Amino acid sequence: MKKLLLSLMTVLVAGAAQASLPFVTTPSPTTLPIHWYQLKIEDSEKYVTYDPNGGIYNQVKISATASTNDNYLWCFVKISSDKILLYNRGAKQYLEECQYYTYDLSSSYLSFVQEPENDYFYIMYYHKGDNRNYYLSEYVGDGIDILQSTGRYYATKFRVVEIEVEGDDLVAGDVNGDGIVSGADVTALYNVLLDGAIPAGNADVNGDSVVSGADVTALYNLLLN
Repeated sequence: MKKLLLSLMTVLVAGAAQASLPFVTTPSPTTLPIHWYQLKIEDSEKYVTYDPNGGIYNQVKISATASTNDNYLWCFVKISSDKILLYNRGAKQYLEECQYYTYDLSSSYLSFVQEPENDYFYIMYYHKGDNRNYYLSEYVGDGIDILQSTGRYYATKFRVVEIEVEGDDLVAGDVNGDGIVSGADVTALYNVLLDGAIPAGNADVNGDSVVSGADVTALYNLLLN
């Protein structure tokens, strides 16, 4: 599946300030802590899940069964002030509804149109290829529920339910996750920076929500002091 660049667009009420997000963003799916959520359809017991056996048009589906399986867990990766990517823990990929996909990572943007003062929001994305917005909703077809493109008036509202905060109790500098800060963490941090390796522990040593060369300096300072 192609990784799609997504953006955040929050609805503004006339004369009112922008509402806060109903979820906590994370720097990346490899930088802890990560807030993992279920996406639940408003006032129902149906949840958004990734189906590894689905085709490109129905890998994202609706399930009537709640689960903490990785395919049910999503996080919101904030890559800039106005761009957020939706990442699935089981798929280990950035996902959207998949019906309109593209090779161009910058051509499609997923937006979360938030309802003011509550934790519900619409999932909407803009597709540059045909210059249209698409809303995701529950759609019953061929005997199964899937997420399908539709008009806004038929869009489904989703609630985010936090299930787990991965790495919430990690020690700064414990990049390899062995419980201690040592020279082995320097090697682990270099692997993260050079190879994109997924850290077992906390690679964001200086706590600025970005894994960079500055974390190498911060790690050396921890070891020296």
